[in-house]
Amino acid sequence: MAPFNLELSSSIDAKVVAVNQYGDSTESLVGSGAIIYKVPDSPINLRNVATKTKETLISIEWSQGVSNGNQPVLDYRLWYKLQSAADYTILSSSLLVTAYTTDFTLLAGQNYQFKV
Repeated sequence: MAPFNLELSSSIDAKVVAVNQYGDSTESLVGSGAIIYKVPDSPINLRNVATKTKETLISIEWSQGVSNGNQPVLDYRLWYKLQSAADYTILSSSLLVTAYTTDFTLLAGQNYQFKV
């Protein structure tokens, strides 16, 4: 069983009772310090800004996810890969914004995929 509808960032106190075939133990001392946290939702609406993207310049933007986990988002990390590649390569981190523009050398005739 688990408690439901706990308020994020609230502190939780708990007690424990041991149970066996002969009965219940006395309650433990109160334990505390557990805090309910949630990671932020993934960014959404990742898109190319076509009016700013040029031959050697890529401009993309995204929106913050619906929930930030009740804490401010501290960082965004951006990865890219050629569509034919198996793995993503980090392009940038410590992006404290929701848009990114870089002079990233784009290869003609290649399709790029990005994720934040």
